[in-house]
Amino acid sequence: MDHVFVDNSERPHEYAAVSKPPMVILLACFLGTVALAITSVRSVNAGRSHLTTTIDQQASMFESASRVKHLDEVLTMSSMMHAATGDPYWRQRYESHIQPLDDAIKTVRAYSPDLFDTSFGVLTAEVNSMLIDIELESIRLVETGHKDEALALLRSEEYLDLKTVYSSETTSIIELLIEMAIEHASEQQVEQSTAILTTSVIAPLTLIGWLILLHAMIRYHRTLQQSFRLEIESQEARVSNLAKNEFLANMSHEIRTPMTAIVGYSEIIERDDNITQDSELHKEALRSIRQNSTHLLRVIDDILDISKIESGCLSIEEMQTNLNQVVEEVVSLMRPRAIDKGIQLHVEYASSLPGSIMSDPTRIRQILINLTGNAIKFTEHGSVSVRVSFTPEDLSKRNGGMLSVQIIDTGIGMSEEQLEKISCLTRFNQADTTMAREYGGIGLGLCISNSLAKMLGGSIQSRSQLGKGSCFEFLLDLETLDDSKMVDPHHIAELDLSDFVDKIPKNFNNRKCLDGLSVLLAEDGPDNQRLITYYIKKAGAKIVIAENGQVACDYVYEALQNNDPFDLILMDMQMPILDGYGATRKLRDSGVTTPIIAVTAHAMKHDSRRCLDAGCSDYVSKPIDRATLIMTCKKWAGGDSAQNNAA
Repeated sequence: MDHVFVDNSERPHEYAAVSKPPMVILLACFLGTVALAITSVRSVNAGRSHLTTTIDQQASMFESASRVKHLDEVLTMSSMMHAATGDPYWRQRYESHIQPLDDAIKTVRAYSPDLFDTSFGVLTAEVNSMLIDIELESIRLVETGHKDEALALLRSEEYLDLKTVYSSETTSIIELLIEMAIEHASEQQVEQSTAILTTSVIAPLTLIGWLILLHAMIRYHRTLQQSFRLEIESQEARVSNLAKNEFLANMSHEIRTPMTAIVGYSEIIERDDNITQDSELHKEALRSIRQNSTHLLRVIDDILDISKIESGCLSIEEMQTNLNQVVEEVVSLMRPRAIDKGIQLHVEYASSLPGSIMSDPTRIRQILINLTGNAIKFTEHGSVSVRVSFTPEDLSKRNGGMLSVQIIDTGIGMSEEQLEKISCLTRFNQADTTMAREYGGIGLGLCISNSLAKMLGGSIQSRSQLGKGSCFEFLLDLETLDDSKMVDPHHIAELDLSDFVDKIPKNFNNRKCLDGLSVLLAEDGPDNQRLITYYIKKAGAKIVIAENGQVACDYVYEALQNNDPFDLILMDMQMPILDGYGATRKLRDSGVTTPIIAVTAHAMKHDSRRCLDAGCSDYVSKPIDRATLIMTCKKWAGGDSAQNNAA
């Protein structure tokens, strides 16, 4: 299946659009606050006005009314006393109070001119004028010596009637003005109540509005943050896509280059008869096909590893591990590459190492192979050194410590800029894209190694100098076993590691190591049928081929009925009609105890577990390694193994 990386950098940022600030809500809250302030001021002013109107205005009205009545009585009394006594004092007193009376009347009128003019009327004004005329006439009579006539004039019915009318009208208008003042105060009280009611309504609405605004602003702030985050992620995605494009180009190169050799040499072997006559050329062609196939497998393994790491499917197994064995195996495996390039590869032990630790030997080995392989790849002259040291946490107890494995080379080295670029040790990163073209590689080795180191509880550090070489250091915090002994570095190279490595049985070179066995192969691929049949027959066994799981079950049942059962079943797990999982379960459910070895292209751990759970005795992964296949068949060919597995 082709893996396609989609570039999302040019897609419209539908999620990055930032909504505008909630201006409508903000405006509504602002207007509500202004309205609340206005109504509050009006409420306060209405209260003050009400108190002023109720107290000051009414007091002023009573004072003005009393003053009008008082001044009117003063004028009447002054005119009477002047007529009775003829004393000029009373004349002066009379004349001095005429103007204050007019002023007092004007003051009363000022409270409501329309009401005063309407209520006071022309009649009252004429009566007031007539009273003043009579009183002035009495003063004139007194001055001419006619006091009796003046007194009689003031005591006349006409004067008294006019006086009664004036007093009544004046009292009436004052009462109306007082009622008007009371009504005005009531209006002020209603206005105050309305303002208070309005305030009580607007205040909670404004508070709710501000709460809504606060919520809207919080959402806006979050949206803005999300927009910035998405924009940053978009920028990172664009940078990542550039790296992916480089990765795809490198991967295409890494796949197509060996495929060119495989396809080319295969075509030569198929069509050129001369190559079969030249044994050296024929062997070289086959060697090239095998080497390039192995390279393709490494590329596929790297891609699967990074996929498992990113999906969280890769697990770490804690088991008893021998550090000496792991280091020596890595050096032994990588030495042929160093010899091919004409450089030295050696290991140095700078301290004693614990004999056994608890860790994952497979992942430690994978990290060291990646780092050592890179060092060899980028070194043209000189050497590559693997320097190992262990620093115990507690020298007296020695129950743990720090493992350091330094891979030091005298290769091309890196500049500070290149070192900084790969310091993050993320996928697709290479110090320079030209390195991929010159030295090969898809840029996953360091990423995988760094991820594995972190999963193991360690880290990878690097330092380099352009033109002089690099040093990658793998640091791992280890837990040693309680009964583990420290191994002296001077004796490490002399250790016999045969107990820690799997070896091919001594009789493997004997092509008849499966002699006399009857093997059933369930495989739907014609090419794999021919290849596996060749391996099995060369080992001396007889083989029967079934093209799917159902046919395989039929063959097994038929062989059992004929009392000629198969000694071993090789079961491909992906087949039409009935796959290997279903066929294995069917055979186990029917009581078949024959060893079943799964032959699967699924090389992940959970795939192997699935095979064993289905009832398989063991499994080998494709592409088929001849030695592994024959060793596994030999292992399960004995009756005891089969019986134990079935049990």
